[in-house]
Amino acid sequence: MTLVDAGIYFTAFYLGKKEGAIVGGLSAFLINLLSSAPQWMFISLFIHGAQGYFAGLKGGYRPLGLLLATVVMVGGYALSSVFMYGTGASIAELVPNFCQNGLGIVIGWLLYQAFKRVQSNK
Repeated sequence: MTLVDAGIYFTAFYLGKKEGAIVGGLSAFLINLLSSAPQWMFISLFIHGAQGYFAGLKGGYRPLGLLLATVVMVGGYALSSVFMYGTGASIAELVPNFCQNGLGIVIGWLLYQAFKRVQSNK
């Protein structure tokens, strides 16, 4: 588990869907490259890029965006894991990936609210 999702969600909430997609895709790609998991680089580029894009939906579309971001992240890794490691490994990763995503939403939202509060006080 990583906190990359918190950064993706914060960026998407604060800057929008395009920036969320860029930060999501590139940060996950680089983390996998640097953490000796290169087999996940391009998969993570797509999954976390889409996650950041959907998380950046605004207004009344935000709940739908968060749902889609969660489905893309958890479902994308589950599907990829089936092909890479088998069904058992994929099932075992569902709960940790869901928790990582949920924690990312909460931390990202709290950071976003803190940044908004600081900016409004200037």
